[in-house]
Amino acid sequence: LIWGRRAGRAQKKRDNRKELHPDEPWMWVDKWRTPEVSSESTATMWIAIAFATFWNLVSAPVLFIVPGEVADGNHVALVGLLFPLVGAGLIVWAVREVIRRRRYGDSVLRLDSHPVPLGGRLRATLNIPARLAARELQLQLACVNRYVSGSGKNRSTREKVLWEDKQVAMTRSGSGPGQTSAQFEMRVPADQPVSSDDNPRNRMIWRLTATSEEPGVDYKAVFELPVFDSGEAVAAAIDTAIDAGIGAGEQALSFDADDWRETGVAHEFAAGGQRFHFPRLRQLGAGLGLLVVALIFTAAGGFMMVGAGQWIFGGIFAAVGLLLLWGAISMTFQRSEIVVGSGRLRWRHGVFGGWQEADAGALKSIDVKQSGSIGSNLYYRIEIERWARDGKTTIAGWVPGQRPARALAAHLGQLAGIEES
Repeated sequence: LIWGRRAGRAQKKRDNRKELHPDEPWMWVDKWRTPEVSSESTATMWIAIAFATFWNLVSAPVLFIVPGEVADGNHVALVGLLFPLVGAGLIVWAVREVIRRRRYGDSVLRLDSHPVPLGGRLRATLNIPARLAARELQLQLACVNRYVSGSGKNRSTREKVLWEDKQVAMTRSGSGPGQTSAQFEMRVPADQPVSSDDNPRNRMIWRLTATSEEPGVDYKAVFELPVFDSGEAVAAAIDTAIDAGIGAGEQALSFDADDWRETGVAHEFAAGGQRFHFPRLRQLGAGLGLLVVALIFTAAGGFMMVGAGQWIFGGIFAAVGLLLLWGAISMTFQRSEIVVGSGRLRWRHGVFGGWQEADAGALKSIDVKQSGSIGSNLYYRIEIERWARDGKTTIAGWVPGQRPARALAAHLGQLAGIEES
């Protein structure tokens, strides 16, 4: 009843603001009404504490049930120990969030333009009420669709990253003692949806994440930004795209010539031309995480089949585990190597792939396609298309970021003599 009354008052306040500001939807939301946006650190801390507490209260009885079941010969019950193990991990997460909140406080992002113009630039100053040891901040701007699927007990909240970009910002002393600040500017594409929280089951979120590696617990601050169509910014972006000879829809993919270096590719001059190398173990952390999940599924499936004779369900779990295992191996040990020069393109890609080559004149295009995501980070593959063959061939995978990946594809195309890629 109390929650219902609060929700009713909040909706009434929102309706009043809609009447006062019918053409300014950012004024309907409390945290977007001013150019200063606070970080979500306090909310994240309490969410971590609440979730860890709930999970451990629910899973604690398993610690008393499993030993008795195993003593009676039910070895499948050992799978139940995964729940308190996850609970221990959640406790660690909650403790880290408490330490992070106490150490760094609530950061504030001051926007130069309020709201942030879709198709324009995010210009802002980040103020941190703590001294950071790092000289650089890692920034990620992402457009995320958070949606609720299912209903009742089967309801789940998921997120899909529609677009993201990264940048590094230099830190400096803040306006007060023991504080840190950073000024930065990032592009905002015109072909993505604006911020929206009208429908709690289907929200569009523009999220800025700032991180830096610090002694002990790292710094991290997350902001939800008001990104809306200001008209003038989008028109200017389209005019710029037309002047540059590209379509308005492609404007969001613009990049600078040297942006390909942000992919982390190793570059050197070698016999036969220029060499670009993505080594193995680049995604070691993500690969190990997927490996743990794969082993859990495989072990659960094995227990079900051997211990309980549940061959159908156990087989399904084991099959999923084996697929995840191959994905973990591919993510961890995949490497890509490209050599361009002397009128030829040579490459090898994959876990076991050998060298292949093609004449530069046989190449129709070099482009990128999204291949997957890890958390809120999008990854792309670089593909070539040849005049005499149908389909496309992947020459590099797990390339981070759309903008740097497209810059790398364009750079390879330029070296190979392809005018447009």
